[in-house]
This record gives sequence, C-alpha cells and structure tokens, in this order.
Amino acid sequence: MEKAIIKVVENGYYFSENISTLVVKGMVKKDTMEALPNLDLNERELQILELICKEFTAAEIAESLNLSARTVEGYRQKLIDKMGVKNIAGLVIFAVKHNLFPL
Repeated sequence: MEKAIIKVVENGYYFSENISTLVVKGMVKKDTMEALPNLDLNERELQILELICKEFTAAEIAESLNLSARTVEGYRQKLIDKMGVKNIAGLVIFAVKHNLFPL
C-alpha cells in the first residue's frame, strides 16, 4: 500500500504488477492487431469517434464541435453502420482493437 501511495504522489497514478504486465503484453500484441478495414471515415467522423471513446455524451460532443446533438447522433449511427457494430460499446471496442486513438 505504501508503494502505491508513493507512486501516486510521484507519478499521479499507480498500476499493480499484474496491470503493468497486461499493458506490456498489450503493447506487444500491437504487431498482431487486426488490419483496419477500409472504412472511409472522414475527419468529422474520426473526431466524433474519438470523443465517444473519451466518454463524451452526444450533447457534450455537439457543444465541443459546434453541432446539434441530433447531428452528432446521426454521425454516431453512420459510424455504427460503417463499422458493422451494434452500439456505442461496439464502436469503442472497434477503436481500441484497431488502435485508432491512444489510450
């Protein structure tokens, strides 16, 4: 516990040895990641996908990009259709699986 507190004070975060091992294994797996299919995503779709992955709501995305929430919902549905997923969780999993944005 003391080690964790010291690391948090020094670095602002602490990962247990188990988590660190998983992160390293994940970095090694990057070489074997699935190839990204040609989705033909435009810049706005990528912006919205990144904000979805950062847990922004449709209203928050709309405000940050000067769009209406309804427009954001339309983009979100286009992303779901293009990626062949069922919901927002599927979008995030797809983005992580294909390393679209840094974690």
